[in-house]
Amino acid sequence: MSIVGFMNSCKNEFDNSWVTLMFGVITLATSKGGVGKSSLGRSLAAHWFSVGHKPALIDADPQRTLANRYDPKGRMGSVPIVAEPEERVSETIEELRWQHAPVIVDTAGFRNRTTIGALVATDLAIIPLKPAVEDVDAAIATYDLIREINETDEREGADQGCYGADDDHAGHDDCSSRTRAELGGAGDPLLKA
Repeated sequence: MSIVGFMNSCKNEFDNSWVTLMFGVITLATSKGGVGKSSLGRSLAAHWFSVGHKPALIDADPQRTLANRYDPKGRMGSVPIVAEPEERVSETIEELRWQHAPVIVDTAGFRNRTTIGALVATDLAIIPLKPAVEDVDAAIATYDLIREINETDEREGADQGCYGADDDHAGHDDCSSRTRAELGGAGDPLLKA
């Protein structure tokens, strides 16, 4: 199932208030760049916008990929994108979460305070990865970070969902299949992409 298929199944299976609660804040995180966090964030926002939700994007990546490609006159011009520096990412999430659902946060491809702050405030973490050793290592490190964050006082009683999503466009790649089998066999939660 694709990410869009997964989102559609949530929309069809449950009413909008449940979906809004379930996906209040989605953070895309991994400690490696180039895995498609920005593209996935933009795609998720486009999906939620197309089905009648009011998503917002926070570009917490110093590269500003989302902010740099934002076209206020384009099809997604009414979806706000906030390029947020490290100091205010948690506050910006809280401000947007009451007006938009979901709030989608694109983080840097490395571990930093901004990513940690976003993960503390998130409801759902998605760890994009490609079937490469470096991506898998980074995904596991990010998953461990999320588990560590879930044990903090700030997250007490509110463990976030966490899923890996691989980027296997062909659908039959041997390396991707082995990666999924290894991660799934270790008990790591995965979305089918």
